[in-house]
Amino acid sequence: SLFDRKYYPKKWYTLHDKIVCIDGTEDFYDMKGMELSFFPAGLEECTMKSTGLKWNLNKLRWFKGEAGLSNVVMDDPFSVEMESGKLLMVSCYRGDEGE
Repeated sequence: SLFDRKYYPKKWYTLHDKIVCIDGTEDFYDMKGMELSFFPAGLEECTMKSTGLKWNLNKLRWFKGEAGLSNVVMDDPFSVEMESGKLLMVSCYRGDEGE
């Protein structure tokens, strides 16, 4: 529910994971070979496009609470463009990103 609020965090760090809330177009660098998970967030349907992932997210339509998807980064950079809704991207936190 944290990401359903009017003002929500763009990034959230746990001991082992980095969670990024994607609500527009985002390019990601230096992640080639990493495994990621994606989950719909917010109250509206998620639709998006992607490049640089092993399995693209194009034409995917799903709502919060439905299953997430695992994926692998194949290109540097890779991108995700939200057409509607918000998407959470979960990756292993490396702690060397200077943020």
